[in-house]
Amino acid sequence: MNRLSFNLFLASLLTLCLSALLAGWFSVHQLLIPAEAAMRLSCGIQIADGALPYIDFLDNSSPFALYLSSLPALVSKIIFIHPITIFNFMGVLLTLLSLLLIIQCGRGQSQRLKTLQFCLPAIVFGVVLSLIYFINCFGQESVLFFLLFLPYLTQRYLSISAINPVRKRLQPVLIGFLAALGLLLNPVFLLALVAVEFICLFALGDISLAKLKHRFFAAELLACLLSLILLCLLVFSLAPSVVFEYLGPISSINQLTFEYFNNDLSYVGKSPDRRDLVYAFVVFFVLALPVAGHCLMTRLMCLMAAFGFGYFVFSGTLFSHQGILMVAYSVIASLLACSRYIRACRPAKVLSGQFAAWCSTRLHRKALVLLTTLALATVCFLSSSIAALKLTKGNAFSLGELGYYGFGFERDLSFFSKTVKEASAARDRVWIYSEQISPAFPLLTQLRRTPGFLVWGFPLRTLKVLHERGTPEEIARLAHFEATMYDHLRVEALSPHPPSLILVEDGEVHDLFKANGIIAIIEKFYSPMDSCSPLNSDEIANHEPYEYLGFRVSFSTDKLRK
Repeated sequence: MNRLSFNLFLASLLTLCLSALLAGWFSVHQLLIPAEAAMRLSCGIQIADGALPYIDFLDNSSPFALYLSSLPALVSKIIFIHPITIFNFMGVLLTLLSLLLIIQCGRGQSQRLKTLQFCLPAIVFGVVLSLIYFINCFGQESVLFFLLFLPYLTQRYLSISAINPVRKRLQPVLIGFLAALGLLLNPVFLLALVAVEFICLFALGDISLAKLKHRFFAAELLACLLSLILLCLLVFSLAPSVVFEYLGPISSINQLTFEYFNNDLSYVGKSPDRRDLVYAFVVFFVLALPVAGHCLMTRLMCLMAAFGFGYFVFSGTLFSHQGILMVAYSVIASLLACSRYIRACRPAKVLSGQFAAWCSTRLHRKALVLLTTLALATVCFLSSSIAALKLTKGNAFSLGELGYYGFGFERDLSFFSKTVKEASAARDRVWIYSEQISPAFPLLTQLRRTPGFLVWGFPLRTLKVLHERGTPEEIARLAHFEATMYDHLRVEALSPHPPSLILVEDGEVHDLFKANGIIAIIEKFYSPMDSCSPLNSDEIANHEPYEYLGFRVSFSTDKLRK
């Protein structure tokens, strides 16, 4: 085994160990999932049951994100394992696939692949560090985009640098397709593709027709663009009403939400304090900048880190998961820079070469390499599972009561789980409405409850501010949408199968429901229970804390009269 193949082996070993660690962790914590991912998975469950986004339920996510979220739900129907468990293991498989594709890009005997092969351990190690640090955010939209788009950046580096092996034809097509899936998770991510291709175009130097044909318009770019077009046409042909609703009122409300809240910095003082993520981004970014001008791969990672910083700032809410892109890409960029610094420093280069040679002499037999890899992966899986069990608090319970195989832990459930379990059964409809996605999620998905027509509080507050600050034309444009939304809620509350339990956040949400006649229906057909509050000492003691935007107020709680 030579020094270059040792780098491939090290990257592969890190990949398998990371996958084993994640698999071990989620095999124990079968109900752990971030709030936003749980909300989209709940929408996916409804889609798997035949519902249409924006028509049978309301959310502001991309239709592609919602339809992709239906895949774990469809598998769950077949094998009777909780959708959250399947979702997490699909994420582990995506991690494995993404990193193996990156490693496969570096395979080959060409000396021109030498630079990438030296970089592979740095790239994989950066992914390992990022995913372990953001383990509580695993499955978030940012994490999925990061994993789906990273192989595309590696492949673009090969194509633009004219070191793409000719024999690899199908791999760039697969990489382009995965990149398209990641880009469609959120329309904002399409800006990243434009920025990346802009950098790649000018990395060609003198832009000639031959370079554009053979290096810029490579298989991965064409596959990505073609996949974007075909996927859009597929959704439009299968569900045109969904596309019209998303491009119409949903997009208008998303734009108003950004204008009224994010662009106004209305969340300042209420967002979680994640200055540490910004500081980390600045440090890693500055470390990588000196190399970015000489190495296209590092330049692409710096570009994506800068894009991630913009995504974090303009999100307005400044949650931890919104900082994943800027931190993960800046970590990889800094590690790539460090690997280049090592190659530039002769003593360090000699030392690393001697270490690689020493390892290579002990890994020259394929059987020994395979056994070593499997042994380390097994140790990682068992260590992660044991650590997860030791860190687990609260009683275990069987998921059989929800209709699935497996088990869960009480502490893995979100706030208000005791109230929801006592007042409703699996697959009952439950309303939990507040200005944010939590605490409705991940609880409703964990306990397999069905949300109402409004999956969460979107777009209640935006429509309220619209009446205060919007123009008459804007108000008139969304008047029918708003009236239809409240009609849906009233019909749902009076239907033969109404919500078994209703939790409404005291304050603006309660006032809006009262003004539109929903509270009157609740008072007529529901019995009040003890109010719930995320500040309750028992709730805090029995559940993991979650990030919130400073609106921690109590919820009025009402149970359907039998």
